[in-house]
Amino acid sequence: MSTVVAKRYAQAFFELTEEAGVSEIVQLYMSALDDLHRSSAEFRRLMTNPVITIAEKQRLLDLTLQAKVHAQTLNFLHFLADKQRLDWLPLITSAYMEMCFDRQGLLPATIESNVTLSKTQVEKISERFQQLTGKKIQPDIQVKAEMLGGFKVKINNMIFDHTVEAKLRKFKHSIIND
Repeated sequence: MSTVVAKRYAQAFFELTEEAGVSEIVQLYMSALDDLHRSSAEFRRLMTNPVITIAEKQRLLDLTLQAKVHAQTLNFLHFLADKQRLDWLPLITSAYMEMCFDRQGLLPATIESNVTLSKTQVEKISERFQQLTGKKIQPDIQVKAEMLGGFKVKINNMIFDHTVEAKLRKFKHSIIND
């Protein structure tokens, strides 16, 4: 339910920024907000703490973000605070980013590997998935040390698993079932 509502908030904000002609600049700020939310436990506590009043949250948002984000972004954050929806910020920013990428003909994809991939490797993987999807891939590279080897690509709700672990599982399954 919250995902559906978060998408509605994102859609409304996207339409506002499109009308104002600032969606591309706001996209950068929304991405930065998402990064801030992921990396700062203090920011997450501010967003989700029910003890902090709406007015206090808005004041803290002003203090920390006023000079750093577009005015329309800050107004939207105030609106979310008024509606007590700041805890949905990750869902809303994700949906907003998807809408921006879609408008730009881009498809976000997470590429996970146990080592840092070279630029050439990322380009080859991206090109292959561009051929499959018909859209230019916007890769988000993540290093997952716990992986045995290979790589995994996540696009929307699909996972393309090219890891050593997946190949071993498939091999085991073929031996057991033959």
